[in-house]
Amino acid sequence: MNNNLSCLEDLPNEILCDILKYLDASDLFQAIHNLNIRFNALIRSLQYLCLTLLKFHPFETNYYKNLMPNIYTLKLGYKANINLSDFPNIRRLELLVPSYEQLKQLESNVCYYLEYLSIGYKHILFSNELPNLCKKIFSNGFPYLKSCDLFEPKTIYIPLTSIKSIELHFLRVDHITFSTYQTILLTCPNLYFLQFTIYFPWKEACFIKEHFNLQRLIIKFDDIVSSDNNFHINDYISCVPALKQLIIYQMNYAFNIKKYLKYDWFALIINQHLPLLQQFQFHLSFIGTKKSFQFDNKSILNHMIENFKNIHNNRYRSKLNLNILQ
Repeated sequence: MNNNLSCLEDLPNEILCDILKYLDASDLFQAIHNLNIRFNALIRSLQYLCLTLLKFHPFETNYYKNLMPNIYTLKLGYKANINLSDFPNIRRLELLVPSYEQLKQLESNVCYYLEYLSIGYKHILFSNELPNLCKKIFSNGFPYLKSCDLFEPKTIYIPLTSIKSIELHFLRVDHITFSTYQTILLTCPNLYFLQFTIYFPWKEACFIKEHFNLQRLIIKFDDIVSSDNNFHINDYISCVPALKQLIIYQMNYAFNIKKYLKYDWFALIINQHLPLLQQFQFHLSFIGTKKSFQFDNKSILNHMIENFKNIHNNRYRSKLNLNILQ
């Protein structure tokens, strides 16, 4: 019989802390809270904890009361009815399917030290609450915010203010108009990464002030677009001369595939406006039935790839990704 078996409690506090910090705070609390005085002290000493609550009722507040000051990352589901002011040290907040109450709380004076905010797809009934939150985000209402994800099924509107969100460096949003694109660049002078989906790209050209800090840009087209759409992109690209990485996602019908044999793949626009570009990716999806993709289309796809390679001619890292959707 082996009498030398080690127990978790035999480990020194330093190693225990390194192990326990990888557990979600709810699991941590349920597993070892009130196990003994030593483990209670260890729990209270842990920093940068992550707490995930898919549902929560106010009467459970006392359950997590001792952990709330130590929560660094908070992930909330739609039914998590909590008071955000109970978590004074939150740096990362993820609202997976935000509720009306959660969004209204964010409009108030909470989460002052927030560095990362993610707003997931919410119920359509609460979509009117997001503009007020956008106004706070893009007028430095969260002065330490560095990264933000706003996933919204409707078009996002961001009002232009004179106050800049100087700490915001990473931003991912869904559908925006060109006007909102302008506002983002004006209110976020230190933005480094931007991802968005173009809403109504067919617009008249207009002047926009150049942004010299944006280096990574991902543009998605949500709808089917014409292969002759370079002028739609020109205004978006011409104002970000420091760009080093450009990624574009497009869709088209299979019967339009031959139009891409003479496509310039934005080479002219890149040459004119992006002298510092280091990487360009183009993701193109074709939609059609099996009948749409005959054998000769395989040859066309190969010609497209070769043409793309020749046009960009190794001036920067470039890649064409073709996807067939049936």
